[in-house]
Amino acid sequence: MAWEHVNPWRCWERTTLPAVVNGPEDLLVRVALSDPLRSVYQTEFRWPALARLGPNAFHGQYAQITLRFLDVRWSFEAAAVGERTYLRVRCLNPAAAEGMQIHLETMAQTAGARIVSREHEVLAQRARTWRITPLSPSTQRSGTTLLGPLARPFYALIEPVSEIGRLEERDVHPRSVAPADAPLANEEQEAAALFAQARDAELGRLRYVPDTLRWFYDAVPRGLGWNVIWTSDRREPVVVCSRDWCVHGNYGEWVLFNWDQFLLVPMAARFDPELAHVVAGPQLAVQTPAGLVPGIASALGISGDRGMPPDASLGLLKAYRLTDDRSFVERYYDRLCAYHHWWRRNRDGNGDGLLEWGSNPVPPPHPQWQAHTYWASRYETGMDNHPMWDGVRFNATTNTQEQTDVGLSALHALDALCLSYMAEVLGRSRDAAGYRAYSEKIGRLIHEHLWNDALGLWLSRDWDGTWNLRASPCCFYPLFLPTTPAACRRRAIDEHLRNPRRFGGRYVMPVTPRDDAAYPEQYYVRGRVWPGQTYLVHAALRECGEEVAAAELARGCIETFRQEWLEHGYLRENYNAETGRSDDTPESDLIYSYGMMMPQIAWNQLEDVRLDGTPVRGELAQLAGCLDEHGALRARIDPFSE
Repeated sequence: MAWEHVNPWRCWERTTLPAVVNGPEDLLVRVALSDPLRSVYQTEFRWPALARLGPNAFHGQYAQITLRFLDVRWSFEAAAVGERTYLRVRCLNPAAAEGMQIHLETMAQTAGARIVSREHEVLAQRARTWRITPLSPSTQRSGTTLLGPLARPFYALIEPVSEIGRLEERDVHPRSVAPADAPLANEEQEAAALFAQARDAELGRLRYVPDTLRWFYDAVPRGLGWNVIWTSDRREPVVVCSRDWCVHGNYGEWVLFNWDQFLLVPMAARFDPELAHVVAGPQLAVQTPAGLVPGIASALGISGDRGMPPDASLGLLKAYRLTDDRSFVERYYDRLCAYHHWWRRNRDGNGDGLLEWGSNPVPPPHPQWQAHTYWASRYETGMDNHPMWDGVRFNATTNTQEQTDVGLSALHALDALCLSYMAEVLGRSRDAAGYRAYSEKIGRLIHEHLWNDALGLWLSRDWDGTWNLRASPCCFYPLFLPTTPAACRRRAIDEHLRNPRRFGGRYVMPVTPRDDAAYPEQYYVRGRVWPGQTYLVHAALRECGEEVAAAELARGCIETFRQEWLEHGYLRENYNAETGRSDDTPESDLIYSYGMMMPQIAWNQLEDVRLDGTPVRGELAQLAGCLDEHGALRARIDPFSE
């Protein structure tokens, strides 16, 4: 993989944001801050310290993030130039940083490395020897830590050296340290010029984006970039739903959640196909011999009893359509076929051809996880406590719920349709015909058994024939399917999707309708806006040609995420459907995979591709009210414009 070449230092450390980790050699260089007057020493900065996301290039060319420490806002940057990595810390309100100190700490994350000092430098040695040198004259060394005043720009350089040479032999004369108000030295000025070039080059990768849209386009690559972490057990980077879940969570040092991972693949593919493979590859690498792609995969094990919504082939097919990179089909097609057939064998409990959620009798590897229970079957839905599954029975014999599920059945049919297109790419005509015929069959069964004509919507149904009148965005997934009758499509969209008393409104789209008894709870997957389901509904609208409804949904998504993105730089896991905020609950992670999907929906509205390869585009006028005509919104997400 290209990430292994030349320079191994990246901003992939899961425990703190202002750091660079050399994963292959288990070395870490991180920034800590102290305020001696208040006896505060902070060594880790995670999402709660975030003030603004900046870029974090997958190949290490440039990274920047703005953080808070007490009353101070400060910026951390890293830039790679060949084998060298430059670091810079800048305080954005220096007057508040008087007396505060920067501590650049060099650490070995496993045994076998040497961290030593020499004069004013620090050396880290494992497979290679790396020298960490301060470029700022106001910096001094204490042990293997470099210290400097926070009120002044701080520069350091990490570079390989051929040998260590002498160590603690002192200079003949004491090294004088410049005051905090000293002008930039020549080495600092040269480093500043390199940072300017690296920043300009990284921001320039999206120069094709209209200036009026950059304020939200940047959210997608930034969110993805800062959720890449290095995994010491796998010896590779992975993209996680949120890096904070990989520190003190219940999963070990990394965790993957099946269905949202696969929706990230086409996002990443737009600007870095290798990153897209880093999203998809680890998830499919833990596939079981039976074909299951587990809903949870982590350092502690996998949920071998269940999957999650089957959207893997959708994400990978879209990545191929966007890039014409056949590796997205060639590398994964057989695994995706095995996953598809796992659903056929394991989730049709009553044998009617449609599917139910479930959980197999496989012991969980973690004491908190469940398996082969009613709640385990709800966890497979990816919508844990949604009212659609309140009171549904779990059948321990069939390992499924006793409710035919409209969303799962529609995604299963969509999965077969995506596989048919992939088979065509590979020249497997028999496979293509078989999957297409199967998709059409399931589509007809959905219309025959799950369309409720009285209500004008597709609904789930108990095995005894009783309708489940609780609805969710999943009820619109049949819009993906070519077999869906146009009259049903229009009723579902007009009477439910665009209806402000149901799923319409300013902030979209709620996971339960606004007239549902559970909607006022606004608790987790009860009433709130969840971007993953909204993303799938928007994709379904584009697929069936409902452009007006798709544009309305895209505008609503921008309206929903814009407050917290502009104010705090957050891309939230979920949003309050009444206020568009998420500070009303602790169960909405600050920078989460789902949160990136909200700006991505608007991105897709302007330029996307259908499953059959047909380009679809929208006009800027469709996002009226969201355009940054005078650059004010762009300035709010750039810390250096302040």
